[in-house]
Amino acid sequence: MKYYSDKSSIIISYTDSDWDKLLESSNVSILENEESVKKVFSLAFEWFISGKYSIDDLSAVCMKLFDILQVIGSNKYPELFDALDDGSELSFYIRKPDLLPQFTKLLEEFFDIYEGLNK
Repeated sequence: MKYYSDKSSIIISYTDSDWDKLLESSNVSILENEESVKKVFSLAFEWFISGKYSIDDLSAVCMKLFDILQVIGSNKYPELFDALDDGSELSFYIRKPDLLPQFTKLLEEFFDIYEGLNK
């Protein structure tokens, strides 16, 4: 997958097979509502925390889920929409030293949002 931010681009090796495994492990076959997006996001974040996913994997998942949530609409969990939007940029933040404070802030927000969504 190739991602763009401003004038930069990076290639992340997150495959369709990786995506299929995430969906299968989430017991989600079709992302048709906010609940299914929340479920997939939560598992991806758990995999990141456990070390199964890298920051690039998490960022790729956020990008895919953000695109899907834009189509579905975000009324029930506006904080999920914000997390996915910001999360899609994590791969860029980690590679730019001047953006590391923002990266740290985003990760803190991710933890807060994840905890809030899973109470």
